[in-house]
Amino acid sequence: MKIAVAFLLLCGLPLAAQDGQSYPEHKEHMQQALQHQSNVEKHGDQAMGFPHDKTTHRFRLYPDGGAIEVTVNGPPETKTVIHSARQSGTQSDPR
Repeated sequence: MKIAVAFLLLCGLPLAAQDGQSYPEHKEHMQQALQHQSNVEKHGDQAMGFPHDKTTHRFRLYPDGGAIEVTVNGPPETKTVIHSARQSGTQSDPR
């Protein structure tokens, strides 16, 4: 048993020692993922009409539906509700 564990550890060490620089495909993939995330955030901001990183979204579930409240981030005395929506419906509970 000890030999098997030692063998597995020794075989795994070279893999653990490799970094992302050894795999150019990984670096390219990560750049594409970051660009995709940036595009998603930009399009979301355009669709919502306000920047997501400067606001806080609160999602509330109620027995008859739910609500979303969006407030501007900042000191408590300057917080402003910029969007509030409530929806009721007969959709089944997704939980």
